[in-house]
Amino acid sequence: MRKNVYCSLLLTFIFILSSNLEAKSCADVKSEFTKKITEMKESWDKEEKNLDNMIETLDTQIVNLEKAEASTLVKTNDKYESDRSKELDKVRKIYETTLMKLENEEKADQEKMNKANTDNESSRASLVKLKEKTEKDLAAFEPLKQEMFAKHEKEKEKIESDNEIQRMKDEDEDRKFQTKVAEDYQKEFDSLNKELEAWDKNEEGVKAAVSAVDKEIEQYAIEKAAEMEKKQSEIEKKRAEVQKIYDAKKGDPSAEAEYITENEKLDTQLSKENSFLNAQVKQFRAKKLTEKKEKEKAYTTFLKNKKVAKITVDMKVKKAQEKRDKEIAARKALRNIRDTKWKQEMLMKETLFKKSLDDKYTKPRDIMQKQLDAFNNKIADMDDKIMSEKIKANNEFNTKKEKREKAKEVAETVYNNESDKIKTKYDNLILASKQKSEKTKQDLTAKRDALLKKKDDNKIRNQATLDKEKEKYQKAMSGCKN
Repeated sequence: MRKNVYCSLLLTFIFILSSNLEAKSCADVKSEFTKKITEMKESWDKEEKNLDNMIETLDTQIVNLEKAEASTLVKTNDKYESDRSKELDKVRKIYETTLMKLENEEKADQEKMNKANTDNESSRASLVKLKEKTEKDLAAFEPLKQEMFAKHEKEKEKIESDNEIQRMKDEDEDRKFQTKVAEDYQKEFDSLNKELEAWDKNEEGVKAAVSAVDKEIEQYAIEKAAEMEKKQSEIEKKRAEVQKIYDAKKGDPSAEAEYITENEKLDTQLSKENSFLNAQVKQFRAKKLTEKKEKEKAYTTFLKNKKVAKITVDMKVKKAQEKRDKEIAARKALRNIRDTKWKQEMLMKETLFKKSLDDKYTKPRDIMQKQLDAFNNKIADMDDKIMSEKIKANNEFNTKKEKREKAKEVAETVYNNESDKIKTKYDNLILASKQKSEKTKQDLTAKRDALLKKKDDNKIRNQATLDKEKEKYQKAMSGCKN
């Protein structure tokens, strides 16, 4: 196996060294490294073989020494053991005779105490039989209880299942009912809401009629202003002609007077036209304001009627809501009555079950439990009596036993002392014969251990050398030529 390890290391180093030597070819580096490692390995194997031979020789000498020593010791030990055995048998017989006497005394005391315990246990056993019979009779009630509970639970599950089926049907009907009630309410609500929408729509017309009066007054004033502007334009044209005539007659005294007179006529005409048009606007406005008051009054009356209509609609909506809520509440109350009825029926069933359980199970079981408790109390009293008598007997027995134990200890101490003396005497004789060859064996063993240590040290040294050679090889392979 050691050769396989070296071969593995060799192949590894050869592979690594194939990459790194300088100046030489990689093949030369690899060849030199392989040769060197092979020579080192052969040298180490030879040195190790020599050490193994030397160790094997020392092992053989140690084994032969042990065999010779064993043969001599067997003969000597046989005689010593025979003599020691005779002396020990004599001491042991005295010790065993003493122990036998003490054990016979203890056995007689134990039998006496056991007889008293047996008598008490017999009385207690009679009570225990009665107790066990009562426990058996009591246990017979449990299947009855389980059967009653099982039947009761099955009936409950049947009722709950039937109720759940009915509840699901009712819930389905309730959903349909609530849908219809909601639809009826929504229809009435939509109808009433349309009434309010009609009032809102009509309000826009009435309100627009009031606003239209202001627009008519404004439009009429605009028209009259335009008419006034037209007449003013015509008068200004005439004034321009007068100005033209005046300019043509400049310097004529009569022309200036005529100019002034014509301008005054034109001013008077403009003033009349303006007054006339303003009077028309004022008259039209007064007429329309009277008309507006009538329409505003009509609008106010409309708003009052609308408010009354809204109050009426709100009342109808509220009434429809109340009707809807009342119908839903009535249906809910009906379901509450149903649930209450189911709960009462289940409660009644539970009450009847508890009464039946009490009559058939609880009461008779309690009577029997009291009988069992009475037996337990008697057994407990008997146990106290047995324990009291046992304690008394044990105290007496232990007092005697302590004396016997002390006697045993004295006998054992004497026996051990005498045995130790005999053993020591013969152990010393055997030891003296062993010590003679032990020194030679120790010297041979020390030499063998030194060789084993050297062998281990060589392995460490050889591994370190291999590591250094590996480093050199890697450096050389890093610069070699292929």
